[in-house]
Amino acid sequence: MPEFERVLEEQIEDCIVADPERYLEPGITLILRQPVIESGRPDLIGIDANGRLVIYELKAVPARGPAITQVVRYHDELAAMSTSDLRRLVERYSGRHDIGVIRDFATWHRDRFPTLSLGDLLPPRCAVVAIGSDSTARRRIETVADRGVEVALIDLSGVELELSPAAATDGERVVLRKAQLKTSGPRAAQLRENQHYYECEALFNTVNQQIERRLSKLTPKTYPIGKWHYAGRSACIGVDVFRQGLGTVGILIFKSAVTSEIRAALEPIRDQLVWQGDTYTSDKAIDTVLILHSLAEWEVHRDSILRVIDQINAA
Repeated sequence: MPEFERVLEEQIEDCIVADPERYLEPGITLILRQPVIESGRPDLIGIDANGRLVIYELKAVPARGPAITQVVRYHDELAAMSTSDLRRLVERYSGRHDIGVIRDFATWHRDRFPTLSLGDLLPPRCAVVAIGSDSTARRRIETVADRGVEVALIDLSGVELELSPAAATDGERVVLRKAQLKTSGPRAAQLRENQHYYECEALFNTVNQQIERRLSKLTPKTYPIGKWHYAGRSACIGVDVFRQGLGTVGILIFKSAVTSEIRAALEPIRDQLVWQGDTYTSDKAIDTVLILHSLAEWEVHRDSILRVIDQINAA
């Protein structure tokens, strides 16, 4: 999984844990987050209003067939557990990642569901929580339903999230939405594969506008996943579409165009750059990405990035 996708999943999962009834279903109580079982690590496990166990698998992309297969594996393992095994699992892994501690699951369950037994928790229901879905996911759900496995899709498209202060500007809310593909031609299929990028307008627009003002000599090209500016075949700088408070500013400079001034301009942000390709000593290019999480973080790096752009323009 790409790093930005993993971080986005964690941000969404944090929001869900903070307010599960808002994002999942009324009456749900979360009891486990990322427990370790033989078939993997379910993202979230809860108990619904009717006292039934629910397994949630979260994807920061549209749900596809493999996501359904994954959550069904978790279902099969938990459905085969004895109530004693289930009790030990909850008592071992509760209390982690902002989930409350349950020291005696039998007593905890009896207090909340006095007319039910632990056996009524099983077999579990399943839900894949994602930003949209495709036909492979829906077909797979129909297939597993034939053998009695209940899987629902919870679509977060259009849902507003309030990210943690560390991941977003104070008070910033972002809306999860599917990117709109507007490009046609031979690369359309390749670009379509990148529709799991989601745009945070405040961050993207601010960064893009400030960069664009300094790019007088570069030619802009807009793609569904970002905006890039080219200086012939020697250099380009791009603002990638921001994904709910996580985005990138990319810099590609071919070695033949690298000057001492450009090297000096890159030096202040070198430790924060993700070196995608080659290093200063390569025979090809300097290829870097600066990952940004918030407008506040952009303010920290803005002057350094703009100095790099000025040097590209001057080259």
